[in-house]
Amino acid sequence: MVVEMNNAASALLALLLVFALPATAVVAADTANTSAETNARTVAASDPITAENTTNRLQLDGEIRSSHTPANPDLGTTLARQDRAMRTEYNAYRFETEFENGTDEERDELVETEHEWIRERVSDLNERERTAVSAHANGTLSDDEFLHRLVLISNEAAELETHLNTLDDHASIEEKPEEAALDMHQSPVRDRIAAFMSGERSSARSADTLLIQTTETGMAISMTGRIENVREVSQYSNRDTTVPNQFDSFSSAHDHVTTLYPWTFGEASTGFEALDLTENQLYGFTVPHEHGVLTIYLDGGTGAIFHETQVLQQNQLPIERYGETWTNDSVELAINRTPANGPIEVTTTDVETGDPIRATILVDGTVVGETGQSGTLWVSPPQHDYEITAQTSETTVNGSVSADPVSDESSP
Repeated sequence: MVVEMNNAASALLALLLVFALPATAVVAADTANTSAETNARTVAASDPITAENTTNRLQLDGEIRSSHTPANPDLGTTLARQDRAMRTEYNAYRFETEFENGTDEERDELVETEHEWIRERVSDLNERERTAVSAHANGTLSDDEFLHRLVLISNEAAELETHLNTLDDHASIEEKPEEAALDMHQSPVRDRIAAFMSGERSSARSADTLLIQTTETGMAISMTGRIENVREVSQYSNRDTTVPNQFDSFSSAHDHVTTLYPWTFGEASTGFEALDLTENQLYGFTVPHEHGVLTIYLDGGTGAIFHETQVLQQNQLPIERYGETWTNDSVELAINRTPANGPIEVTTTDVETGDPIRATILVDGTVVGETGQSGTLWVSPPQHDYEITAQTSETTVNGSVSADPVSDESSP
């Protein structure tokens, strides 16, 4: 059946084809973030680190550039997302029209041509993402431009996924390894970043704080709100298709990931969904559990997790008070930590009464939010030691926090 485009969409498409500029044309030139809020620290390599009574978490290794930043509204991102939406609709219209009017032979050729085009685009997305991560890690790409590029890559991945599903609906494609690659370019945290940058959500009215961490070979982005912590980690060096697959079956790959995330795949799990791409040395798992949802991709050659996303319900996580609090004559600043360098709860209270106090919170000199009337704020902490500050209209309290130790050993 031919897909019909509505009149408004057709008119906008015509305008788009005549006047559209490359998305990068509406974004300011790259500038390195040289502010004091950005830190470069070196952290030891690790597999997912062990957490007590909750899910283990993948960490980056090497020298990490770390910065807290808002996802600022960005006109270029908004226009680029609209551009992509129109292109998706047009691609569906074009394909459906050609498929409907073609012979069986022409249809087979059309599907194969479109599939090859998708494979090439996926390869391009992979390269663009790694280039952006490396540029941010070495300081030549600003936080805003880095987020802009991630959102564009995510949008293009969604477009390609839609087109791939359309091909599958018409031709029942047997092998779709691109599906996993496209999924890895999309995540809950990227969706939230896109919503902020396009103005769909207002950072002025939200408690969400964003942490970007990059190395030459990986990235971690985390957003912490009032209820959930959403986090994505990619460790590209853990993916190596030139090494022979060390798993002789999907079952052996599954057994291996259960040793990396024993709590998650154990009694806490309510089952899991799996993706078996043995021919591509790739295995994917999505596991709902008591504290949220874990999605991981395992490389068959290295036997390591190279991509992980987590959605965690903060009020379900084990929590303990950090060993030190900081006070002055009127304000006490404290933090409650969750395992494996998970989100922290910052609290500010009146020294005499114990009542909550509204304060602005800074991590390593960067404002990450306000504690509000409840006197609490959830924050994504960096992997390294950091300074924390609480500011009210009358006073300031400073503290120093040692990061959770990161084990060099994988989980038992």
